[in-house]
Amino acid sequence: MKQVSSKEFLYFLLKLFVPVLLIYYLSVKFITIDSSIFKVNSIAFLAAGIALTFLNIYIQFLKWELLCNDYFGIKSRVEVIKSLLSGIAAGIFTPGRLGEFLGRSIILKKEKLGEVMLTTIYEKLLNQFWILYVGIVLVEIYASEIYEIPKYFSIPLIIFTVAIIFIIMKYLKRFSLTDNQIEKATKKLPFLKKLLFNLYNTRRINPTLKRQLFGLSLILYIVIIVQYAFFVSSYLNGAEIINYLWVGGLVIFITTLIPSISIGDLGIREGASVLILSSFGFSQQTGFNASLLLFCFNIFIPSVIGLYFLVRSK
Repeated sequence: MKQVSSKEFLYFLLKLFVPVLLIYYLSVKFITIDSSIFKVNSIAFLAAGIALTFLNIYIQFLKWELLCNDYFGIKSRVEVIKSLLSGIAAGIFTPGRLGEFLGRSIILKKEKLGEVMLTTIYEKLLNQFWILYVGIVLVEIYASEIYEIPKYFSIPLIIFTVAIIFIIMKYLKRFSLTDNQIEKATKKLPFLKKLLFNLYNTRRINPTLKRQLFGLSLILYIVIIVQYAFFVSSYLNGAEIINYLWVGGLVIFITTLIPSISIGDLGIREGASVLILSSFGFSQQTGFNASLLLFCFNIFIPSVIGLYFLVRSK
């Protein structure tokens, strides 16, 4: 069995300490850590939010299955779901969830770690695109409302942002490198050569598959935001659900921007939720409870199941 280095052990302790510190700070300044998380006003909204967990995991499974089928030729759905959940389990304790690459590859024993890593990166980048693209627009709208920026300035700014991102996407789609250009670019950094070659190979993925993955990533993003809105509605009411969706998009955007320094971003997500939801005039406690439910059902429970598969694989 591989010995854990003192550096790795210290980092693990840091990942445990950071969320405790963040949640303690929130409890001192904004909220009360008590049984209020179990005191919901609407069982229907809570049940709907929990039900979306299954849709969330299923969409992630579909994306990973499509990539495994196309890139690795893997047809076993059982192997794909085990790989997905094992990745969630391994990623929860690592910076930027980098362990997710290793977790997925442990189940896909016949595939090279580097190739599993690159296909996972490709899949994650599609998720990040929607989070950042929509998030930037939501932040601009939020800032214009909070700071009362005139519409004649804020609306053109939002349109300009959308247009710039669209142009960048078009450019990246057409951008191409030859093998010789990659060779020259990595001449002084040979360790990057194989990585760049493999990463560039992901461009050869079937165009139809790319569109499917892109669409599924958008659906996944919407599901997570709706899930957050449902959890908030379970404590308050559904009358302001449009605002809850708005807050959900902002929370996910901010959580994505901040480096992952805690277990499953625990504490970071909750802090963002507390601050943003309260800026809309809603309960800080609800912001904490809703984001904690999101962590429990989307990350913690799937990671426990994935941990079982990881242990069994050894």
